[in-house]
Amino acid sequence: MNQILNVGLASFGMSGRVFHAPFIANHSFFKLYAIVERSNNYSREKYPQSKLYRSFDELLNDEAIDLIVVNTPVQTHYDFAKKALLHKKMYWLKNHLPQMATKPKNSIN
Repeated sequence: MNQILNVGLASFGMSGRVFHAPFIANHSFFKLYAIVERSNNYSREKYPQSKLYRSFDELLNDEAIDLIVVNTPVQTHYDFAKKALLHKKMYWLKNHLPQMATKPKNSIN
């Protein structure tokens, strides 16, 4: 893989701060391009080079983003993953699809 992927982090809660952001920021294939924080600015202190968005939709509309890490509560995963696909973005889910068993057949339609 030669291309560095611009990654958007869907949330800067505990999993975003402790696990996802540090991994992305320190991995040579990824650039922590943007972070969603609905009301706080904590990501500015640690990742000032990353864009700050206040909503998932703002993140989706950034054409520079290649991959979205959906690290939001599990009940949002189906909708966020589907939106990412419709915006032609790759996505990675914090939790696996079987945990979203109420809507599995529709995820790629």
